[in-house]
Amino acid sequence: MKHSRFWIGRLFWTGAVLTFVALLACAISLVLRAVDDDGGASGVWGVFLVAASAWVIDFISLVALLAWRAIHEDDAPREPPR
Repeated sequence: MKHSRFWIGRLFWTGAVLTFVALLACAISLVLRAVDDDGGASGVWGVFLVAASAWVIDFISLVALLAWRAIHEDDAPREPPR
């Protein structure tokens, strides 16, 4: 269970970094489009798409790992609900 806690933390940080990269790439792409640099804007938009795709994969992995940890958690007390 300690290994899953490590990977959950790493997935959270990876998601945060990917969110920052995607937002930064989107902003740079909009600025480049505003100054009529369509080639540069298309390249930076590609970086945004890669970061967004990686974010989706990261999110799916995080949800799966959290579900796996919740199902296999042995530390939880087994009390009936009141």
